[in-house]
Amino acid sequence: MHKLALAVVLLLLMFVVLASPAGAEEPVVRAVLFWSTTCPHCQEVEKTVLPPIQAKYGSKFDLRQIEVSDEVNSRIFLATLQKYQIPEEDWGVPFLIIGEFYFVGLDQIAAYLDAVIESDLAAGGTEFPVLPSPAPATPSLTPTAGPTPTPSVLLPVKGRLSPTLLAGGFVLVLALALLVAVGRVLWRARRDSTE
Repeated sequence: MHKLALAVVLLLLMFVVLASPAGAEEPVVRAVLFWSTTCPHCQEVEKTVLPPIQAKYGSKFDLRQIEVSDEVNSRIFLATLQKYQIPEEDWGVPFLIIGEFYFVGLDQIAAYLDAVIESDLAAGGTEFPVLPSPAPATPSLTPTAGPTPTPSVLLPVKGRLSPTLLAGGFVLVLALALLVAVGRVLWRARRDSTE
């Protein structure tokens, strides 16, 4: 009986330690917004979409904004579009990359941003997308600011795995292994006590 009590105490202690690791940080969703000072849709995202999002999530939502009127930033934007194989009909601003998704235009950003942040926070957060180095200037492939493109299918963006997500999976596997080990100890203790 003493072994059984010890096993239960050890099990509870391990779950407490695994469930709340020391120094665990709150999940953060990180995103990049490409925008232009001459784009009215970008201004609308800045004025009406982002303030309530930032008020709701605070430091849990980290947004980097890249203004594409600058030549270097414009080339980074173009290289990003090409890297992630974004269809040319979606080459416009505002353009937001978050987690595994991208959104083009005011309508898509306003419709999906809050839900994606909520989902990504529940999954442990996201890292910033890896942006490529600026491509050499090519006049025929310059992204444009203009009307919102027609809605498109949300395609996954290939990138790095989140260390937070990997750590969560490791903790789950470790907890399951521990549960099996404690279960075996309890079973043996019970078997030994009945003999």
